Amino acid sequence: MDAKNIAKEIAAVAKDYDYQQPPGLLIKIQEIISSIIRAIYDLLNMIELPQTGSSDTKLVGDLLQTLVVIVALVAVAVVAIVIVRRMNFLDAQRKRAQGELIVRESELDSSGWRTFAAQLRQEQSTKEACRALYMSCLHLLDENKIAVFAPTKTNYEYFYTLKQKPTIAKHFRPLVDTVELIWFGNKEAEESDYIDCLNLLTDIENAAAKIKASSQQGEGQL
Repeated sequence: MDAKNIAKEIAAVAKDYDYQQPPGLLIKIQEIISSIIRAIYDLLNMIELPQTGSSDTKLVGDLLQTLVVIVALVAVAVVAIVIVRRMNFLDAQRKRAQGELIVRESELDSSGWRTFAAQLRQEQSTKEACRALYMSCLHLLDENKIAVFAPTKTNYEYFYTLKQKPTIAKHFRPLVDTVELIWFGNKEAEESDYIDCLNLLTDIENAAAKIKASSQQGEGQL
């Protein structure tokens, strides 16, 4: 019996079939996987592992799964080590920066704090700049023997001391209020806050200079 010629039917089906070429990357990955499987299979043959028929595929599959798990564990361990080292490095940098800042702050006088405030302002650190102006004020009071500076001293202690210096107290109180609101409150520091603090510091500097000049004049008369 002659075979039926179905060439026309095949041509009709082929005409409507839209074959899409697979992405080159997918083909490349498939080739790599096939190469790995062949390499593992060749390795198994070289070490003469017992293989019997259909068990070959299962053995290779199990081995691949084991290798995947091992590689995944190694990758996770490497990533964890990198993250831990990075965190330790950042923590060390932070502690170093804090240590340098503490040393730097301890070395600053009133003029130094004023200059530091201007630098912070340029760096857009307005909150820290306002605090630096406040610190400049505290050191100014200490340098002019108006109020002794101490890191643990509260603002209320300064208020009490400055009762005898009303020309300074009237400017010191609003300076403290502004800085406390920015530093401890929910208010975001703005450029106007820095200008206000700077003007108040200038007023305190002028008042302190007058007190010092008056004191020196009194001592000269004695």
